Amino acid sequence: MPLVRIDVQQGRSTTQLRKLADVVQEVMQDVFAAPPGDRYQVLTEHPVGQVIAEDSGLGFRRTGDLVILQVFHQGRSEQQKTSAYEQLLTGDL
Repeated sequence: MPLVRIDVQQGRSTTQLRKLADVVQEVMQDVFAAPPGDRYQVLTEHPVGQVIAEDSGLGFRRTGDLVILQVFHQGRSEQQKTSAYEQLLTGDL
């Protein structure tokens, strides 16, 4: 099972945080075939001003809703990784 770190700025409700973690877990199960009982997530909330994510020339407008995901895994194909990222980007996070 992949280890997932989720970093967000403070301000979300407990329900919103759980939904975020659940969507990430669903993608891990769907794409990486993770067993339902294997869930390794570290969700960290940061005070406003302690997450600095500035435009890197891509033209993104950043908001306080920024989510930073780190997924640590081994033995996954390029296709699986691409599919996971696509699902995470289009998921209701």
